Parts: sequence; C-alpha cells; structure tokens
Amino acid sequence: MKHITWTLLLVFFWSHSFAQRIFVKGKVIEKESGEAVVGAIVYLENKSQGTTTDQYGNFVLSGLAGSFDIICSYPGYDRFSLSTILKRDTSLIIDLVSTTLEEIVIKETMQNRQAGFLNIPVSKLKKLPMLLGEADILKALAMTPGVMTGQEGTSGLYVRGSSPDQNLVLLDEAPMYNTSHGFGFLSVFNPDVVKNVDLYKGSFPARFGGRTASVIDLTMKEGSNQKKKKELSLGAINSRFLSEGPIIKNRSSYLIAGRLMHTALLQLPKHIKLVTGKSVQDFVSFWLYDLNAKANYIFNDKSQLFFSIYSNYDFFKNASQRNDVRNSSFLKWGSMTSSLRYNRTLLPTLSWRIIGTYSRFNYQMQTYEERKTKDETITNQFSLDNSIRDWGIKTVIEYTPSNDYTVQLGVDHIFHRYFPGQIRATLDNKPSAISANNNSPIYTQESAFYTENNWKIGNTHLSTGLRYSILNVDNHIYSNWEPRIAYTWSISQAHSIKMGYSRMQQYMHQLTSNGVGLPNDIWVPATLRVPPIRSNQADIGWYYVLDTKNIWQLSIESYYKKMNDLLDYQYGSDIIVDYQKNWQDIVISGVQGKSFGIELMLQKKQGKWNGWISYTYAKSERQTPQINNGLWYASRYDRRHNIALIGNYQLTSKWSFVANWVFQTGYPVTLPSAAYIDYLGNLSPYYEGRNHSRMPNFHRLDLGAIYRSKNNKGREFGWNFGFYNAYNRSNPYYLEVIRNYQKVDEMLEITRLSVVKKALFPILPYFSYQIYF
Repeated sequence: MKHITWTLLLVFFWSHSFAQRIFVKGKVIEKESGEAVVGAIVYLENKSQGTTTDQYGNFVLSGLAGSFDIICSYPGYDRFSLSTILKRDTSLIIDLVSTTLEEIVIKETMQNRQAGFLNIPVSKLKKLPMLLGEADILKALAMTPGVMTGQEGTSGLYVRGSSPDQNLVLLDEAPMYNTSHGFGFLSVFNPDVVKNVDLYKGSFPARFGGRTASVIDLTMKEGSNQKKKKELSLGAINSRFLSEGPIIKNRSSYLIAGRLMHTALLQLPKHIKLVTGKSVQDFVSFWLYDLNAKANYIFNDKSQLFFSIYSNYDFFKNASQRNDVRNSSFLKWGSMTSSLRYNRTLLPTLSWRIIGTYSRFNYQMQTYEERKTKDETITNQFSLDNSIRDWGIKTVIEYTPSNDYTVQLGVDHIFHRYFPGQIRATLDNKPSAISANNNSPIYTQESAFYTENNWKIGNTHLSTGLRYSILNVDNHIYSNWEPRIAYTWSISQAHSIKMGYSRMQQYMHQLTSNGVGLPNDIWVPATLRVPPIRSNQADIGWYYVLDTKNIWQLSIESYYKKMNDLLDYQYGSDIIVDYQKNWQDIVISGVQGKSFGIELMLQKKQGKWNGWISYTYAKSERQTPQINNGLWYASRYDRRHNIALIGNYQLTSKWSFVANWVFQTGYPVTLPSAAYIDYLGNLSPYYEGRNHSRMPNFHRLDLGAIYRSKNNKGREFGWNFGFYNAYNRSNPYYLEVIRNYQKVDEMLEITRLSVVKKALFPILPYFSYQIYF
C-alpha cells in the first residue's frame, strides 16, 4: 500500500508540473500532395525550443500559454511561419509549399542527431549514376562513410566490418530478407516510391533489434490525396510506372508502382523454338519485376490507418535441346512484405500505434536433364529450396510531456518459420538422395520489450534505452539485456561531440556460399548447438558546421565493435556440396570478431553545386581455433580504405549534372600460396591460412546528365543519360585459378598454376526517358 501511495503522489506532482503548459499536436504535410513530411524541423522561434517530425509527419510542442512564433522548415520547401496566441491545447496542420528558389537555410544542425546516424534526401540519392542507369538507393548509401559493397555490381552492404545479414532492413516497418535483384546488380527498392531513408550505424535506438550491424529504415510514399498523378519511365532494358491519387480527397489516398526488366524479350525467338521442340543452343532468359502498393485512411478522430504491400520476383533460365537430349537449369527467388499500421492520438501528449507485419523470402534452384532412348526416357534432376517466413506484431506508446523529454514504450513479437536448404536429387529416374536438412520446418518465436528516453538538458542531449529480447527455439530459451545510450554535447552552434554505446543480439544466421553473385544464402535460426550473435559497439564523433548558414558540415567518427558467436563454414564445406549433412554439422560456431574504423565526411548541402566527400579507414578481423591455427585473420568484409567523391551541379532549371568517383581497397581472398604434385601425379594448389591475399584495388568514375522540361501539352518529361565506369577501368569481379598446359612428347603436362583476373563491367552508357502526367 505504501508503494502505491508514493506512486500516486509521483504521478500527481508530475502531472501538476505540466498542468499549465499548452501543447501543440501537429502534422507537417506537403501541400501539393498531402504527403506527410518526415524529418521536418518545427520550433518555437521565440522560445528556442524545437523538434523534428516522425516517420508519419507528426510532432508535439509545448510551452506556457501566450504568444507563439511557430516555424517549420525542410529542404526544398518554403519556410513556414505562424504567429499566434494559444490559450489551450491545439491541433495544427502545417502545409509546406515546394520552392524552386535556392534552398532556405534550416535551423537544424548535426547536434540534433546521435552518433552513427545518417539521412541524405532521397532526391539526392536518386541522382547518382548507377549500373544500367537505374537509381539505386542502397548502392548510393555505399558512397557514405562506413558502408561498402562486395563485388562490383552487388547490392549487399558491409557496414562497419559486418556481413550483409547483420543489417536490419525495414520497409514500412516490415523486415526484408533479400535486398538484391539480378544477381545483386540492382537493389529491390524502387526509388520512385521511397520517401525517406534513415541509416543507423551505431548508437541504436532501443526500438530496433534483431541485428548487430546497422538499421536501414525505409518509408514508402503514401500517395497524393489531392490529385491523380502518373509517371512512366522507359529504359534500354527496364521500365517503371507509378500511379497515385486520392480515394477520398483530403482523407484517403493510394499508390501503385512497379518495375519490369524486359531483357527476356530479346530471347523470344529462341523461347518459341524451345517450346515447339526444335533444336536450341545456349538459350538464356532473365527477367524480374517488383510491385509496390499502399493505401491510407484518416478517420474523423484524426487517427490513421496504413496498409502497404511489396512483392518482387527474379527468374533466370538456361536451356538447350538437340536430338533426344534436353538440358535446363533455372533459378528463381522472390520476397514479399506487408504491413498494417494504425496510429491514434489519445491525448495531446500521448500517442499509440499498433503494427502487424508479414515477410517472406523464397529461393529455388533446379537442374534438369532428359535423355530419350528407344526404350525409355531417362531423367536426372537436382533441386534446392529454402525459405523464411515471419508474422510479426508490435505496439508502441509514446509520451511527450515537454519539449525536453520524450519516452517510448514498446512490445514486439515475431513468429519465424525456417526451411533451411531442402535438397533433392534424382539419378536415372530414381531418387538418389534427400538432404539431411529436408526436415519439418523450424519454428521459433522472438519477443522484445523496450523503453526509450530522450532528454534535452541545457546544451546536451541524452538518449537512453533498454531492450530485453527473448528467443524460444526447440524448447530452449535465449534471452539478453541490450542497453543503449547516446550522448550529445553541443559545445557551440558550430561544434558538438557525440558518443554512444549499444549492445545488440541477433537470433538468426545466414550461411553464405562461396559462389559469386547467386542468392543461395541460407537463413537459419540460432539453435541449441548454434548460439545467437552478440555485439558490443562504442562510437565517438566530432561534428563541425563550417559556416553560419549551415551549408558546409564536417564530421569525424570513430568506432570499435566486438562480436561473439559468428558462423563460418568448415574448410571445403558448403550447403550444396554437403547436402547429405545437417547444416549444423558443416559450420563452425563461436567465431569471434572485432572491427575498428575512422570515418570522415565533408558535405555541402545547398547551392547550385553540392555533394560530399567521404573517407573510411576500417579493419575487420575474425578468430576461431579451427581456422588459421587460431590466429586472427582478415574477414571478407575487411576493406581498409574507402573513398567517395559525389558532385551535383544545377546548370539551369532544365539541366543538371552529376559525377561520382569511388575507390576501395580490394577485399581479402584465399589464394594458393604454392602447388604440389599429388599421389596421382596431378599438380594441385596448396592453401595456407584464410584470407591472406587481396583482390586488386577497385576504382571507378561515373558521369550523368539529367534534363527536365515540359512538352507542348504541359506535361513534364525528362531524359537521364550518362556513363558507368567512364574511363573503362577493368575492375576485378573475381579471381580464377587456372592450370597451364605444355605439350611434351605427345603428352599434356601441367607446368604451373596462375591466377587470372576476371572483369565484368567495361564502360557502359545508359539512358532512360520519363514522362509525368
């Protein structure tokens, strides 16, 4: 009873301390479309207090009753200003109008964000020239400090020395398990539908969990609730479309968008021959698509319901047939996510939302051979299937009693279902093998409870969080406390120091094969034999605004990360090669990891020419008694030096130009250090250690031009064209060990082994045409 009394008194005094305050609960939207604006700055100019809008465009401000000057600003929009006298709690809708003038200076400095956070407007990311001329948001992020890619063309991100599976990628709060189209040449995110991208490399908020390297949080556009719009883009090998508009004006809207790669049309004549049974050699067909759809509805009480769905699919086929022999092989993979979200304001200072999500990733590979004889038809077949599916639900309560304090409480629960590498083989019409992994599905449940607290105390910001995560697998429980803290000290308007610490737990692994570019990486859960990944990361940074208009910004960050219980394959093992073994028998668990890095970024955010320069020095190592005699060795994700130069120039209102140059140290590889004659008299490679060699260094220049205008009917249109790898650098895609033969006395004799560099992408021109109507 005594504890209850003290609790009630505390609540009373807490409530009384804010009883005389006036609260402004509002939303910032784009006037032309009604879309919510994420990350807009809203502040009380005469009170020196402010905040930023969340991913739904909402904000809360408070102050004593009286006169207010409410200011709102965001890049590319006119500054909003409202002078008013408030006597009671008020709801406010702020309409921002886009501007063609030079960007208005924003009263936001880097002090408002924690260490390890990065947000670059999608409009700038979309301008960067990419492979095949297709804007690629994930690859654009790889041109920022601490983020790198693997082989040229691939879209998997290595963040601060970690593997791609350690990145939590969210699309409208639903997790994505595969981010690559076309063997990694293109990411799955259509840039036309993405409204906002937040990247967290450290100092992670407690609301995020389940991964240990980064969080890439993408928000889809909602669709205009004012008027209908359509966009069409036609390229050399792919096309895009988008349609949006109001369902009920000012209340409900929709958005539908899609992309299609139509290279399969080039093989249509051969496909007809294949179907009709005619002889065909080297038939190759590849196509892909992705589809986004979203709808929302605003109720009378201003609560809002969102539904979004995303689906993608890739299909690759290689076939030939002649006489009585028919061969074919195909790969197909696809993802799907969907989310249903409901937001409601309970009080001016209290909001609540509930989210349901569904995610799926499937992969299938198959080879097929058919031979007809006089007596029978003989078939040989091999197939690999793997998949992962999630059903999730989470609820969040957020309380904002003042401009200086916000608290958030949340509960997450996810049901996972894994099919890890089901393999079947048929030889001469008879089943010859079924993989040991072809079990019943593996079901796990992952739960989390968290709290986040954000304080502004004078010229400092303090964010603390605590997450408690639980995994239930095979009647075994894993659990972990995950504390988070981020601290910012604004020394002056120009200088700030930031530091943070995060502990993360990951309850799933990805078995990465040794193949190049194929998405046959198997998702598996932590089990009794394979523990979850744990990481501890600390980061510190110095941030400097070089001018009073906040145009030039410089940041330097450093981090150190320790990882435990990583996975690696045993020597010579692979999920495909060892398909008759259970995956837990061919992996090495308990691998230790550590990474360290220094990241520098100089940005010019406004003006006719803008862009950034980034440099990263990074070191990533692994250690386990089963590899390299227990000594530390460079991980595959160790790329010591990474430089990116990005420049945009707006020549006129119609013409703009962009260029980017990147340099990366080659990643570690295992190459033979010698050769020996085996007992059969063959020359064989001898490998010593793991990852003791490196690929050649990588560098590339891309150039692009963008033209925007209107035709005679007043419709806006545009051309994008440029060059990928403009100076035709022969960057290595992979290295191949080959045997060299020399003829001696009418016999072939192997004389030596050599390593040959294989390049894939020469200089590639690109172009596309867009029309808006």
